Amino acid sequence: MSIAIDFMLTAQCNLRCPFCYGPDPGMQGELSLRLKKYLIGELGNRNVSHIIFAGGEPLLSTHATEIIPWSKSLGIRVGLQTNAFFFERLRAVLPSLDWIALPIDGVSPGTQRILRTSTTQLEKTKAAVELLRTSRDVTAKLKIGTVVTPQNVHELSQIAEEVELMQPDIWKWYQVRPRGAGLSNFGVLSLSKEDIERAHLAVKSNHPKLRIFVSLVEQSINAYLIVNPDSEALVPQFDSYVSLGYLIKQGISPGEFDDSVWNRFLSQRNAVAQLANIVNSFPGWLEEGERA
Repeated sequence: MSIAIDFMLTAQCNLRCPFCYGPDPGMQGELSLRLKKYLIGELGNRNVSHIIFAGGEPLLSTHATEIIPWSKSLGIRVGLQTNAFFFERLRAVLPSLDWIALPIDGVSPGTQRILRTSTTQLEKTKAAVELLRTSRDVTAKLKIGTVVTPQNVHELSQIAEEVELMQPDIWKWYQVRPRGAGLSNFGVLSLSKEDIERAHLAVKSNHPKLRIFVSLVEQSINAYLIVNPDSEALVPQFDSYVSLGYLIKQGISPGEFDDSVWNRFLSQRNAVAQLANIVNSFPGWLEEGERA
């Protein structure tokens, strides 16, 4: 079975989204470019066939424009989850991408300010989609992501109109994860499964051609293999992460790949849940033979 991981290229981010469940922006120990390349090469040797680069904001990393094409050159299929604020770096890596994931969490400036801490997120996403559609020799598929909260549920019909114009391959709705900043703000951002499903039915009735995947917290438990910028291996639980250790050895033999951590990583994941998440989040990315 092919293995997909989320690789957090950096913990740094230019935004401070209140629902963020990425690494602490203040974390220390981010790997050097050399060690990131070494780590990705070792992961490729262990059947990692798909990497989604995320963060933080991955394009904030100066390593992004080298790491992403380099990973593609190894035969690894590459996705990128970005807020699209770093347009020239996005332009540079776009030819190497199989998938690009972009956010829309509101259409009004007020909602964007609350959920993305920027009033320009929608315009940044629109510009990135335009770049995708007009660039020659670019075949990346498009995923639009929306974190559904009490603050934007009333705007979902308007968001749907924007999304429909972009013609994404998938529109993924996220229930807020009670992890990281999302845990601190869970009380004000959380929307029940029932409320999200009602909103989903309403939007689908008016936009039947949109392909929507609703991702609930329960579906994420043990369903992701996450590598932090310092090589820490994480698997999500309901309101936290299980840390399996560091894939790059610390201390006695620094700089070597730690297979004991990798094996714990694989044993912790729910392979069925991970497969379902990849198939639904990136439809068509896994070929039939890779699903066994």
